[in-house]
Amino acid sequence: MDQKYLAEKYQFIKPYRSKMWMYAVRPFYYSLIRRLYQVSDFDTRHAERIKESADKGYGIIVAANHCRYSDPFVLGDISKRTSVYFYMCASWHLFATKPWQGWIINRTGAMSIYREGTDRDCLRECQRVVEEAERPLVLFPEGTFYRQNDRLGPMQDGVSFIARLAQKKNTRPIVIHPVAIKYWFTEDPTAAIEKRLCELEHRCHFHPKRGKDFVSRLEWIAGSLLSVKEMEIFGSIQTGSLDERQVKMAERVCGQLESKYFSRPKSGSIMDRIRTVRNHVVKQFTESPRESPEWYDLLYEIEDLAFAQQMFSHSWSYIREWPCLERVSETLMRLEEDLYDEETSMGQMGVVIDVGEPIHVGDYVDKKGERGGVDPITAVLQEKLQGSLDQMAAEGPPVGWPCPTKPRASVSTMAAQPANAGS
Repeated sequence: MDQKYLAEKYQFIKPYRSKMWMYAVRPFYYSLIRRLYQVSDFDTRHAERIKESADKGYGIIVAANHCRYSDPFVLGDISKRTSVYFYMCASWHLFATKPWQGWIINRTGAMSIYREGTDRDCLRECQRVVEEAERPLVLFPEGTFYRQNDRLGPMQDGVSFIARLAQKKNTRPIVIHPVAIKYWFTEDPTAAIEKRLCELEHRCHFHPKRGKDFVSRLEWIAGSLLSVKEMEIFGSIQTGSLDERQVKMAERVCGQLESKYFSRPKSGSIMDRIRTVRNHVVKQFTESPRESPEWYDLLYEIEDLAFAQQMFSHSWSYIREWPCLERVSETLMRLEEDLYDEETSMGQMGVVIDVGEPIHVGDYVDKKGERGGVDPITAVLQEKLQGSLDQMAAEGPPVGWPCPTKPRASVSTMAAQPANAGS
Protein backbone atom coordinates (compact mmCIF):
# COMPACT_ATOMS: atom_id res chain seq x y z
CA MET A 1 0.00 0.00 0.00
CA ASP A 2 1.22 3.50 -0.85
CA GLN A 3 1.98 5.05 2.55
CA LYS A 4 1.97 8.68 1.35
CA TYR A 5 -1.64 9.09 2.45
CA LEU A 6 -0.30 9.32 6.01
CA ALA A 7 0.95 12.82 5.21
CA GLU A 8 -2.66 14.02 5.08
CA LYS A 9 -4.17 15.40 8.27
CA TYR A 10 -6.50 12.90 9.89
CA GLN A 11 -10.05 13.89 10.77
CA PHE A 12 -12.48 11.43 12.30
CA ILE A 13 -15.41 10.51 10.05
CA LYS A 14 -18.54 9.73 12.03
CA PRO A 15 -20.89 6.94 10.97
CA TYR A 16 -23.79 8.00 8.79
CA ARG A 17 -26.78 7.41 11.00
CA SER A 18 -29.57 7.26 8.43
CA LYS A 19 -30.43 3.82 7.01
CA MET A 20 -31.58 5.30 3.71
CA TRP A 21 -28.54 4.06 1.78
CA MET A 22 -28.81 0.64 3.39
CA TYR A 23 -32.31 0.31 1.99
CA ALA A 24 -31.20 1.70 -1.39
CA VAL A 25 -28.37 -0.82 -1.76
CA ARG A 26 -30.34 -3.79 -0.44
CA PRO A 27 -31.94 -4.91 -3.78
CA PHE A 28 -28.52 -4.90 -5.49
CA TYR A 29 -26.49 -6.37 -2.64
CA TYR A 30 -25.79 -9.86 -4.03
CA SER A 31 -25.04 -8.68 -7.56
CA LEU A 32 -22.60 -6.07 -6.18
CA ILE A 33 -20.79 -8.63 -4.02
CA ARG A 34 -20.58 -11.01 -6.96
CA ARG A 35 -19.22 -8.32 -9.28
CA LEU A 36 -16.78 -6.69 -6.85
CA TYR A 37 -15.47 -9.75 -5.00
CA GLN A 38 -16.63 -12.81 -6.98
CA VAL A 39 -18.54 -14.13 -3.97
CA SER A 40 -21.65 -15.79 -5.36
CA ASP A 41 -22.83 -18.23 -2.67
CA PHE A 42 -23.67 -17.69 1.01
CA ASP A 43 -24.20 -20.15 3.85
CA THR A 44 -24.94 -18.00 6.88
CA ARG A 45 -25.50 -19.94 10.07
CA HIS A 46 -27.24 -18.80 13.25
CA ALA A 47 -27.87 -15.22 12.08
CA GLU A 48 -30.89 -15.25 14.38
CA ARG A 49 -28.52 -15.07 17.37
CA ILE A 50 -27.70 -11.45 16.55
CA LYS A 51 -31.38 -10.72 15.95
CA GLU A 52 -32.25 -12.17 19.37
CA SER A 53 -29.62 -10.05 21.12
CA ALA A 54 -30.84 -6.94 19.29
CA ASP A 55 -34.47 -7.66 20.20
CA LYS A 56 -33.45 -7.93 23.87
CA GLY A 57 -31.89 -4.47 23.71
CA TYR A 58 -28.33 -5.66 24.29
CA GLY A 59 -25.34 -3.61 23.27
CA ILE A 60 -23.71 -5.78 20.61
CA ILE A 61 -20.20 -6.15 19.23
CA VAL A 62 -19.81 -8.43 16.22
CA ALA A 63 -16.19 -9.70 16.29
CA ALA A 64 -15.08 -11.43 13.08
CA ASN A 65 -11.87 -12.85 11.67
CA HIS A 66 -10.42 -10.81 8.80
CA CYS A 67 -8.69 -12.48 5.85
CA ARG A 68 -10.02 -10.62 2.79
CA TYR A 69 -11.10 -7.13 1.78
CA SER A 70 -14.58 -8.53 1.18
CA ASP A 71 -15.14 -9.53 4.85
CA PRO A 72 -17.01 -6.38 5.95
CA PHE A 73 -19.23 -6.59 2.90
CA VAL A 74 -20.18 -10.27 3.12
CA LEU A 75 -21.36 -9.62 6.68
CA GLY A 76 -24.15 -7.68 5.01
CA ASP A 77 -25.79 -11.05 4.36
CA ILE A 78 -26.63 -11.17 8.08
CA SER A 79 -28.40 -7.83 7.71
CA LYS A 80 -30.25 -9.07 4.65
CA ARG A 81 -31.55 -12.06 6.61
CA THR A 82 -32.39 -10.26 9.86
CA SER A 83 -32.94 -6.58 8.91
CA VAL A 84 -30.42 -5.72 11.65
CA TYR A 85 -27.93 -3.21 10.23
CA PHE A 86 -24.38 -2.63 11.46
CA TYR A 87 -21.87 0.08 12.12
CA MET A 88 -18.20 -0.81 11.64
CA CYS A 89 -14.73 0.68 11.93
CA ALA A 90 -12.77 1.03 8.70
CA SER A 91 -9.14 2.03 8.37
CA TRP A 92 -8.75 5.69 7.49
CA HIS A 93 -6.73 4.84 4.36
CA LEU A 94 -9.96 3.56 2.77
CA PHE A 95 -11.37 7.07 3.11
CA ALA A 96 -8.15 8.96 2.35
CA THR A 97 -6.91 7.16 -0.77
CA LYS A 98 -10.24 6.92 -2.62
CA PRO A 99 -12.74 9.60 -1.52
CA TRP A 100 -15.57 8.07 -3.59
CA GLN A 101 -15.01 4.76 -1.80
CA GLY A 102 -15.01 6.50 1.58
CA TRP A 103 -18.29 8.23 0.72
CA ILE A 104 -19.94 4.90 -0.11
CA ILE A 105 -18.72 2.91 2.88
CA ASN A 106 -19.56 5.77 5.24
CA ARG A 107 -23.18 5.76 4.08
CA THR A 108 -23.38 2.02 4.50
CA GLY A 109 -22.28 2.10 8.13
CA ALA A 110 -18.51 2.69 8.31
CA MET A 111 -16.69 5.16 10.54
CA SER A 112 -12.98 5.89 10.26
CA ILE A 113 -10.29 4.65 12.61
CA TYR A 114 -6.74 5.96 12.63
CA ARG A 115 -4.40 3.07 13.38
CA GLU A 116 -1.29 5.19 13.79
CA GLY A 117 -2.08 6.04 17.40
CA THR A 118 -4.98 6.12 19.81
CA ASP A 119 -8.04 7.40 17.94
CA ARG A 120 -10.01 8.74 20.89
CA ASP A 121 -12.83 10.09 18.72
CA CYS A 122 -13.40 6.64 17.24
CA LEU A 123 -13.18 4.95 20.63
CA ARG A 124 -15.75 7.34 22.09
CA GLU A 125 -18.10 6.76 19.17
CA CYS A 126 -17.72 2.98 19.40
CA GLN A 127 -18.43 3.13 23.12
CA ARG A 128 -21.51 5.28 22.53
CA VAL A 129 -22.88 2.96 19.84
CA VAL A 130 -22.50 -0.09 22.06
CA GLU A 131 -23.78 1.61 25.22
CA GLU A 132 -26.89 2.94 23.48
CA ALA A 133 -27.42 -0.28 21.48
CA GLU A 134 -28.03 1.91 18.44
CA ARG A 135 -26.77 -0.84 16.11
CA PRO A 136 -24.42 -3.81 16.44
CA LEU A 137 -20.83 -2.69 16.00
CA VAL A 138 -18.54 -4.77 13.76
CA LEU A 139 -14.91 -4.96 14.87
CA PHE A 140 -12.06 -7.14 13.60
CA PRO A 141 -10.07 -8.19 16.69
CA GLU A 142 -6.92 -8.98 14.71
CA GLY A 143 -6.61 -5.24 14.08
CA THR A 144 -5.80 -5.71 10.41
CA PHE A 145 -6.34 -8.46 7.89
CA TYR A 146 -4.17 -11.53 7.50
CA ARG A 147 -4.46 -13.48 4.28
CA GLN A 148 -4.75 -16.80 6.13
CA ASN A 149 -8.41 -17.74 6.25
CA ASP A 150 -8.02 -20.81 8.46
CA ARG A 151 -5.70 -19.29 11.06
CA LEU A 152 -6.24 -16.20 13.18
CA GLY A 153 -3.58 -13.55 13.33
CA PRO A 154 -2.42 -12.11 16.68
CA MET A 155 -5.45 -10.82 18.56
CA GLN A 156 -5.53 -7.24 19.81
CA ASP A 157 -7.38 -6.08 22.93
CA GLY A 158 -9.47 -3.40 21.19
CA VAL A 159 -12.68 -5.44 21.32
CA SER A 160 -12.34 -6.27 25.01
CA PHE A 161 -11.32 -2.68 25.82
CA ILE A 162 -14.42 -1.18 24.19
CA ALA A 163 -16.68 -3.90 25.60
CA ARG A 164 -15.40 -3.36 29.16
CA LEU A 165 -15.78 0.43 28.93
CA ALA A 166 -19.35 0.10 27.68
CA GLN A 167 -20.33 -2.45 30.33
CA LYS A 168 -18.82 -0.53 33.26
CA LYS A 169 -20.84 2.58 32.46
CA ASN A 170 -24.08 0.82 31.62
CA THR A 171 -26.63 -1.47 33.22
CA ARG A 172 -27.59 -2.69 29.75
CA PRO A 173 -26.08 -6.13 29.01
CA ILE A 174 -23.19 -5.92 26.55
CA VAL A 175 -22.46 -9.00 24.44
CA ILE A 176 -19.86 -10.02 21.86
CA HIS A 177 -20.88 -12.36 19.05
CA PRO A 178 -17.89 -14.21 17.53
CA VAL A 179 -18.41 -14.51 13.77
CA ALA A 180 -16.21 -16.89 11.77
CA ILE A 181 -15.88 -16.25 8.02
CA LYS A 182 -14.63 -19.03 5.75
CA TYR A 183 -14.33 -18.92 1.94
CA TRP A 184 -14.40 -21.85 -0.49
CA PHE A 185 -13.85 -21.87 -4.24
CA THR A 186 -17.00 -22.87 -6.10
CA GLU A 187 -15.10 -23.29 -9.35
CA ASP A 188 -11.67 -24.74 -10.00
CA PRO A 189 -9.11 -21.87 -9.93
CA THR A 190 -6.17 -24.01 -11.12
CA ALA A 191 -5.96 -22.35 -14.56
CA ALA A 192 -6.13 -18.86 -13.02
CA ILE A 193 -3.46 -19.74 -10.46
CA GLU A 194 -1.18 -21.12 -13.19
CA LYS A 195 -1.64 -18.02 -15.36
CA ARG A 196 -0.98 -15.60 -12.55
CA LEU A 197 1.98 -17.57 -11.23
CA CYS A 198 3.54 -17.36 -14.69
CA GLU A 199 2.92 -13.61 -14.77
CA LEU A 200 4.52 -13.20 -11.35
CA GLU A 201 7.51 -15.31 -12.37
CA HIS A 202 7.93 -13.15 -15.47
CA ARG A 203 7.69 -10.03 -13.31
CA CYS A 204 10.53 -11.41 -11.16
CA HIS A 205 12.55 -12.17 -14.32
CA PHE A 206 12.20 -15.96 -13.92
CA HIS A 207 11.32 -18.48 -16.57
CA PRO A 208 7.89 -19.87 -15.60
CA LYS A 209 8.28 -23.19 -13.83
CA ARG A 210 5.29 -24.90 -15.46
CA GLY A 211 4.72 -28.43 -14.28
CA LYS A 212 6.15 -27.87 -10.80
CA ASP A 213 3.86 -27.79 -7.80
CA PHE A 214 2.35 -24.47 -6.82
CA VAL A 215 3.83 -24.37 -3.30
CA SER A 216 7.46 -24.72 -4.42
CA ARG A 217 6.93 -22.02 -7.07
CA LEU A 218 5.42 -19.66 -4.50
CA GLU A 219 8.31 -20.31 -2.11
CA TRP A 220 10.79 -19.60 -4.91
CA ILE A 221 9.16 -16.25 -5.69
CA ALA A 222 8.84 -15.27 -2.04
CA GLY A 223 12.42 -16.27 -1.29
CA SER A 224 13.72 -14.23 -4.20
CA LEU A 225 11.76 -11.12 -3.21
CA LEU A 226 12.93 -11.53 0.37
CA SER A 227 16.54 -11.89 -0.78
CA VAL A 228 16.43 -8.48 -2.47
CA LYS A 229 15.20 -6.85 0.73
CA GLU A 230 17.76 -8.76 2.81
CA MET A 231 20.55 -7.31 0.66
CA GLU A 232 19.25 -3.84 1.48
CA ILE A 233 18.63 -4.41 5.19
CA PHE A 234 21.38 -6.91 6.14
CA GLY A 235 23.86 -6.48 3.31
CA SER A 236 23.67 -10.19 2.50
CA ILE A 237 21.14 -12.96 1.89
CA GLN A 238 20.23 -14.72 5.14
CA THR A 239 20.17 -18.44 5.82
CA GLY A 240 17.35 -20.56 7.24
CA SER A 241 13.81 -21.40 6.25
CA LEU A 242 11.51 -18.76 4.76
CA ASP A 243 9.66 -18.50 8.07
CA GLU A 244 12.92 -17.96 9.97
CA ARG A 245 14.15 -15.38 7.48
CA GLN A 246 10.86 -13.47 7.63
CA VAL A 247 11.10 -13.27 11.42
CA LYS A 248 14.72 -12.11 11.18
CA MET A 249 13.68 -9.41 8.72
CA ALA A 250 10.90 -8.12 10.97
CA GLU A 251 13.19 -8.18 14.01
CA ARG A 252 16.00 -6.32 12.22
CA VAL A 253 13.80 -3.59 10.73
CA CYS A 254 12.00 -3.04 14.01
CA GLY A 255 15.15 -3.26 16.14
CA GLN A 256 17.08 -0.75 14.02
CA LEU A 257 14.33 1.84 14.27
CA GLU A 258 13.83 1.20 18.01
CA SER A 259 17.54 1.80 18.53
CA LYS A 260 17.33 4.99 16.49
CA TYR A 261 14.30 6.45 18.24
CA PHE A 262 14.22 4.75 21.66
CA SER A 263 17.97 4.10 22.22
CA ARG A 264 17.59 0.30 22.27
CA PRO A 265 15.42 -2.53 20.92
CA LYS A 266 12.34 -3.25 23.00
CA SER A 267 10.92 -6.55 24.21
CA GLY A 268 7.46 -7.96 23.62
CA SER A 269 5.60 -9.27 20.59
CA ILE A 270 6.98 -8.12 17.27
CA MET A 271 3.58 -6.87 16.06
CA ASP A 272 3.20 -4.64 19.13
CA ARG A 273 6.75 -3.37 18.67
CA ILE A 274 6.16 -2.58 15.01
CA ARG A 275 2.98 -0.74 15.91
CA THR A 276 4.73 1.34 18.59
CA VAL A 277 7.68 2.44 16.49
CA ARG A 278 5.44 3.01 13.43
CA ASN A 279 3.24 5.38 15.44
CA HIS A 280 6.36 7.32 16.43
CA VAL A 281 7.69 7.52 12.86
CA VAL A 282 4.30 8.46 11.40
CA LYS A 283 3.97 11.35 13.86
CA GLN A 284 7.31 12.76 12.69
CA PHE A 285 6.35 12.12 9.07
CA THR A 286 3.16 14.19 9.35
CA GLU A 287 5.13 17.06 10.92
CA SER A 288 7.95 17.10 8.34
CA PRO A 289 8.00 19.42 5.31
CA ARG A 290 6.38 17.54 2.47
CA GLU A 291 8.83 15.97 -0.02
CA SER A 292 11.88 17.15 1.89
CA PRO A 293 14.81 14.69 2.25
CA GLU A 294 13.73 14.05 5.86
CA TRP A 295 10.15 13.41 4.67
CA TYR A 296 11.32 10.76 2.22
CA ASP A 297 13.60 9.12 4.80
CA LEU A 298 10.64 8.78 7.16
CA LEU A 299 8.43 7.50 4.33
CA TYR A 300 10.97 4.76 3.56
CA GLU A 301 11.04 3.80 7.26
CA ILE A 302 7.24 3.52 7.26
CA GLU A 303 7.39 1.37 4.13
CA ASP A 304 10.03 -0.88 5.71
CA LEU A 305 7.84 -1.34 8.79
CA ALA A 306 4.85 -2.18 6.58
CA PHE A 307 6.98 -4.73 4.74
CA ALA A 308 8.20 -6.23 8.02
CA GLN A 309 4.62 -6.54 9.28
CA GLN A 310 3.58 -8.19 6.02
CA MET A 311 6.47 -10.63 6.28
CA PHE A 312 5.79 -11.52 9.88
CA SER A 313 2.05 -11.96 9.41
CA HIS A 314 2.40 -14.88 7.02
CA SER A 315 3.62 -18.37 7.85
CA TRP A 316 4.79 -20.83 5.23
CA SER A 317 3.92 -23.73 7.51
CA TYR A 318 0.31 -22.65 6.93
CA ILE A 319 0.38 -23.54 3.25
CA ARG A 320 2.63 -26.59 3.64
CA GLU A 321 0.36 -28.28 6.20
CA TRP A 322 -2.63 -28.14 3.84
CA PRO A 323 -1.75 -26.94 0.30
CA CYS A 324 -5.38 -26.64 -0.82
CA LEU A 325 -6.42 -24.29 -3.59
CA GLU A 326 -7.73 -21.69 -1.14
CA ARG A 327 -4.42 -21.46 0.73
CA VAL A 328 -2.41 -21.42 -2.49
CA SER A 329 -4.52 -18.55 -3.81
CA GLU A 330 -4.26 -16.62 -0.53
CA THR A 331 -0.48 -16.84 -0.67
CA LEU A 332 -0.33 -15.87 -4.34
CA MET A 333 -2.62 -12.89 -3.75
CA ARG A 334 -0.43 -11.74 -0.86
CA LEU A 335 2.66 -11.79 -3.09
CA GLU A 336 0.78 -9.97 -5.86
CA GLU A 337 -0.33 -7.35 -3.38
CA ASP A 338 3.30 -6.83 -2.32
CA LEU A 339 4.22 -6.10 -5.94
CA TYR A 340 1.09 -4.53 -7.43
CA ASP A 341 -0.61 -3.05 -4.35
CA GLU A 342 -4.02 -4.46 -5.29
CA GLU A 343 -6.17 -7.54 -4.73
CA THR A 344 -7.79 -9.45 -7.59
CA SER A 345 -9.95 -12.51 -7.00
CA MET A 346 -8.94 -15.88 -8.46
CA GLY A 347 -12.42 -17.17 -9.21
CA GLN A 348 -15.95 -17.58 -7.97
CA MET A 349 -16.20 -18.31 -4.26
CA GLY A 350 -18.79 -19.11 -1.65
CA VAL A 351 -18.63 -17.93 1.93
CA VAL A 352 -19.73 -19.62 5.14
CA ILE A 353 -20.56 -17.23 7.98
CA ASP A 354 -21.02 -18.77 11.42
CA VAL A 355 -22.47 -16.54 14.15
CA GLY A 356 -21.46 -17.75 17.61
CA GLU A 357 -23.34 -17.66 20.89
CA PRO A 358 -23.03 -14.32 22.71
CA ILE A 359 -20.18 -13.76 25.14
CA HIS A 360 -21.68 -11.79 28.04
CA VAL A 361 -19.17 -9.11 28.96
CA GLY A 362 -20.69 -8.73 32.43
CA ASP A 363 -19.36 -12.19 33.27
CA TYR A 364 -15.80 -10.90 32.78
CA VAL A 365 -15.91 -7.38 34.24
CA ASP A 366 -14.17 -8.52 37.43
CA LYS A 367 -11.81 -10.91 35.64
CA LYS A 368 -8.49 -9.50 34.54
CA GLY A 369 -5.56 -11.24 32.94
CA GLU A 370 -2.10 -11.23 34.42
CA ARG A 371 -0.11 -8.06 33.91
CA GLY A 372 1.15 -8.09 30.33
CA GLY A 373 -0.96 -11.18 29.59
CA VAL A 374 -4.01 -11.74 27.41
CA ASP A 375 -7.34 -10.26 28.49
CA PRO A 376 -9.76 -13.11 29.38
CA ILE A 377 -12.36 -11.72 26.97
CA THR A 378 -9.79 -11.73 24.16
CA ALA A 379 -8.75 -15.29 25.09
CA VAL A 380 -12.29 -16.71 24.98
CA LEU A 381 -13.06 -14.80 21.77
CA GLN A 382 -9.92 -16.21 20.16
CA GLU A 383 -10.80 -19.73 21.27
CA LYS A 384 -14.32 -19.51 19.87
CA LEU A 385 -13.29 -17.99 16.53
CA GLN A 386 -10.45 -20.42 15.92
CA GLY A 387 -12.64 -23.33 17.01
CA SER A 388 -15.28 -22.35 14.44
CA LEU A 389 -12.67 -22.01 11.68
CA ASP A 390 -11.19 -25.41 12.57
CA GLN A 391 -14.64 -26.97 12.52
CA MET A 392 -15.51 -25.49 9.13
CA ALA A 393 -12.23 -26.74 7.64
CA ALA A 394 -12.95 -30.22 9.03
CA GLU A 395 -16.50 -30.23 7.65
CA GLY A 396 -15.48 -28.99 4.23
CA PRO A 397 -17.65 -26.87 1.95
CA PRO A 398 -21.44 -26.98 2.21
CA VAL A 399 -23.20 -29.91 0.57
CA GLY A 400 -24.36 -28.92 -2.89
CA TRP A 401 -21.64 -26.40 -3.60
CA PRO A 402 -19.46 -27.43 -6.60
CA CYS A 403 -16.21 -26.96 -4.65
CA PRO A 404 -12.94 -28.56 -5.81
CA THR A 405 -11.53 -28.64 -2.24
CA LYS A 406 -12.40 -31.46 0.13
CA PRO A 407 -12.46 -31.34 3.96
CA ARG A 408 -9.19 -31.41 5.86
CA ALA A 409 -8.09 -34.84 6.97
CA SER A 410 -7.11 -33.45 10.36
CA VAL A 411 -7.33 -30.08 12.06
CA SER A 412 -4.68 -28.58 14.29
CA THR A 413 -5.74 -26.13 16.97
CA MET A 414 -3.94 -22.85 16.38
CA ALA A 415 -5.95 -20.65 18.74
CA ALA A 416 -3.08 -19.82 21.07
CA GLN A 417 -0.46 -19.36 18.36
CA PRO A 418 0.49 -16.18 16.49
CA ALA A 419 0.20 -15.90 12.74
CA ASN A 420 3.86 -16.78 12.25
CA ALA A 421 3.81 -19.67 14.69
CA GLY A 422 5.24 -22.02 12.12
CA SER A 423 8.58 -20.25 12.14
